[in-house]
Amino acid sequence: MAATRATEAALERAGVDRADLAVVFATPNYQSEYRELLAGVQAVSGAPSPIGCTGMSVITSEGEFEGHPGVAVLVATSNAIRTRPFLVPATSADTSSPGRTIRRLIDPLPEGPRLLVLLPDPFSVHVAHLITEVEEDPAILPIVGAAASGGPGQRESFQWCGPEIGLHAVAGLLLTGELTLRLGVAQGCQPIGQPSRISRAQANQIIELDGRPALERLQETVATLPKAEFERAAHSLFAGIAHEDAQSPIHQGDLLVRNLVGVDRTSGVVAVAEQVRQGQIVQFVLRDARAARADMRRMLEALYAATQRIRPRFGFYFNCLGRGVGLYGDANHDITLIREFFGDLPIVGFFGNGELAPVGGKNYAHSYTGVLAIIGEA
Repeated sequence: MAATRATEAALERAGVDRADLAVVFATPNYQSEYRELLAGVQAVSGAPSPIGCTGMSVITSEGEFEGHPGVAVLVATSNAIRTRPFLVPATSADTSSPGRTIRRLIDPLPEGPRLLVLLPDPFSVHVAHLITEVEEDPAILPIVGAAASGGPGQRESFQWCGPEIGLHAVAGLLLTGELTLRLGVAQGCQPIGQPSRISRAQANQIIELDGRPALERLQETVATLPKAEFERAAHSLFAGIAHEDAQSPIHQGDLLVRNLVGVDRTSGVVAVAEQVRQGQIVQFVLRDARAARADMRRMLEALYAATQRIRPRFGFYFNCLGRGVGLYGDANHDITLIREFFGDLPIVGFFGNGELAPVGGKNYAHSYTGVLAIIGEA
């Protein structure tokens, strides 16, 4: 019944009787009925292979349904945009990794614009490795999505494509054809101090910044903060990393935000949750509710400006489990702001266990991040 109602509402909103594509996210409350749920979506929409996964909470342009049972359905039909949904197991008989299997599945890529949406199981798939195996230059193949999320304490999630449901798998959707694409990534951070360049590094260790011990530069940056922000830094300090060829000045959208995982007071080394190399630029940042609100608005302002010459038809929004009410203290923050800029544009998504999106010319796995993809017809 939930699937039927959601699909009927989606068809009505799209102004169509039948759909070429149905994207479906459902909370774990329906776990024992996923097969019937997907059959209902397919029967009502006519879409041959509904694609999606489990989400602890689902998102539509009507709201962020945190802590409630929910089925989110988006339908689309287009003569211009081609869609290719798929489901790939985390392990297979030929011992291929899911990333290599997906690469073979989508090759050769059609000419023209394209977008790859990936919805992996985080408990059986190493998401960063998956991206590396699938990846091309994001200018050629941008990758967005989120890792599926189950119920609290559950270490399993489900992915689906048509009638096929996987427990340890990657669901995906390749969009090609005459499409337009604009992407926004909000990492919820506020830059502090001035950017520095890595002058010595090894693996994930920043040894020197601007020729000085990295910890020394970090301490100097934190010491310049006002008292209120200095206190916030104790639990919300991160490193933003940009490519060595990033344009100056550095913009927030150029930064890959990663945790600080340790410091060595003797050597002055700062370790981060990412491999780093000499020449990269580091901008330390604070991440909290206030910074997240400002960063979300900044992202949407830039994305809205970038969509003024295209015709948006629908969008995906993948949010992190660590955002939402737990971050902001109030419900529906991000989707309310998205509606402020994009009105009634149909949006579907869920709260994921890690997000996927390009930053600074490369596809990455993220955390504590909101990823918005706006898709239109060329």
